[in-house]
Amino acid sequence: TTTASLDVGLSGDTTRYGKLINTSAATSSTVTVGSYVYIRPSDTNNKNILDASGTKTINISVATDWTNADTFTAGASTVTFNRTNADQTITTAATTQNNTFYNLTINNTGASGSDDILLSGTLGLDVNGLLTITDGDLSPAAFNTTLGGGLNFTHATNGSWDRTGGGTLTFDGTGTWTDAGTTKRDIGTITIDGAAITLTLGSSVKASVITIALGDTLSLASSGYTLVIDGDGATQTVLTVTGTLTPGTSTVRYSAVNSGGNVNVTTTTYNSLQFSPASAENYDLT
Repeated sequence: TTTASLDVGLSGDTTRYGKLINTSAATSSTVTVGSYVYIRPSDTNNKNILDASGTKTINISVATDWTNADTFTAGASTVTFNRTNADQTITTAATTQNNTFYNLTINNTGASGSDDILLSGTLGLDVNGLLTITDGDLSPAAFNTTLGGGLNFTHATNGSWDRTGGGTLTFDGTGTWTDAGTTKRDIGTITIDGAAITLTLGSSVKASVITIALGDTLSLASSGYTLVIDGDGATQTVLTVTGTLTPGTSTVRYSAVNSGGNVNVTTTTYNSLQFSPASAENYDLT
């Protein structure tokens, strides 16, 4: 199904409401939206609802912006942002009831500097399934991001995640972390914190600082991967393991340089341990 734009609700009227619901689709399908998706605000008694759940999944492809001022029910759907010539924005409002995506794919093929996926409004980015970045630059800025099904960079060179701006990144569900890049993307400071979850490497990967919360697991898998931890400025402890680090057959490489002193090497079980700072650094066993 193709549509120029997708509006749920009426402009300027919060007393009437609209629902777009998948109830009887015989097969999974994709709604291709040529411009924007706008779930408009409604009053407190009614809801403007875009419901992509149901027996068969409705996937949504968005060519410009996504604004949710009421309710999006993701089900097991995939929402893809795939503009070809400019940035795209995901916007929430004070009236937003639910802004959680299931699978989210970033595939903006615009030129560098015009391929950003930006966040605006009041809520962060919550993905219950898999976040896939194929092309474009995800730029949450100060907004927090929560991933429930893992992270996958699918292209050798295209696709990036700009973690500047202070927003946090938390993995709160079991999934896989994969990076097909020839040079691994540094996804910054991350926390693995859910309800007895396991995040498993699907390739070699890189992060600045990693915290594994109590009851949760980071599995380095058994394929000879390398986890690079490269620090973040004046950071002494770049790996905190309150939960479990399962070493598999992989390597943990400390490349962090602490501008304020030494870097701690966390006491845990490693299969293989390497040190390769970009400049002189002392590493302390803790």
